[in-house]
Amino acid sequence: AGGKVEQYVYTKEGSPVRLRMPANAGEYEIRYVQDQGKKVLASQNVSVTAVAASLSHAATARAGEPLLIEWQGPDYPRDFIAVARVGDKPGVYVQYVRTNEGSPTRLVMPLQTGSYEIRYVQDQGKKVLATSPIEVAAVEASLSVATIAKVGEALLVEWSGPDYARDYISIARVGDKDTAYLGYTRTSDGSPLRLPMPGEPGNYQIRYMAKGSPDTKLASADITLEPVEASVSGPIKAAPGAEILVNWSGPDYPRDYVAIGLKGDKRQLIYKRTSEGSPLRLRLPDRPGLYELRYVLKAGDTVVARQDLTVE
Repeated sequence: AGGKVEQYVYTKEGSPVRLRMPANAGEYEIRYVQDQGKKVLASQNVSVTAVAASLSHAATARAGEPLLIEWQGPDYPRDFIAVARVGDKPGVYVQYVRTNEGSPTRLVMPLQTGSYEIRYVQDQGKKVLATSPIEVAAVEASLSVATIAKVGEALLVEWSGPDYARDYISIARVGDKDTAYLGYTRTSDGSPLRLPMPGEPGNYQIRYMAKGSPDTKLASADITLEPVEASVSGPIKAAPGAEILVNWSGPDYPRDYVAIGLKGDKRQLIYKRTSEGSPLRLRLPDRPGLYELRYVLKAGDTVVARQDLTVE
């Protein structure tokens, strides 16, 4: 009555019933087991034979490429085709796709170059039924951009690269980790594309990022962002709740705005978009105090011009 139980199914599911066979070939017994006392009431021998699988694909691929793979195999529930580093355990992989998607199927290659294996993996027991080596080669990308731009600008970026699904062009501070960004635009927008610049001056890096696990930098270009000129002009004193005219000048980027906020407080209490023109009519807060008129770039909600205003 002893022995390890490989698979089981409860009799309450009725007769006949389907019982999954072990993942490894060999001689086994099918048993009716009374749960009380785990008593074996009946048994029958069964020989489990090996199941075969095969893989067919190109010998080399580009990093990140969705590689076409033809396969044959049992296609049991949750079986999968995987790519893994040579020597990795059966349950360890970089990417996978379920066999229920059919053959041929597309499997995304790793973004890191090197020697890998394509595997047919039987989900039960994570048993590898077939393997095939593949070399993953580097993929190239390039960027062409101005070396100097204005903060908040929608910069024109020309790029070349694989344009894999969800790849993107990003901007980050020099020295930030590759996956960090302050803004991005998908490569699916085409080349050239527009990339919004941050609102703070300084040294930055524009990057071609391939989407993956993790995202990988394929190309970069340094850029310096300079301040923009802007101004706001209105009364220096007005009554609570009064409506005032505010003249402004500035880049008038999409969704820039002129705002009123308490001096020393970053929050904007009242605002209007610069797209409404200059001058703008703004109604003052009802509460007396020291306020500021501000020109604010939408990029990072960055204040680039201000004027004090007393409400009393």
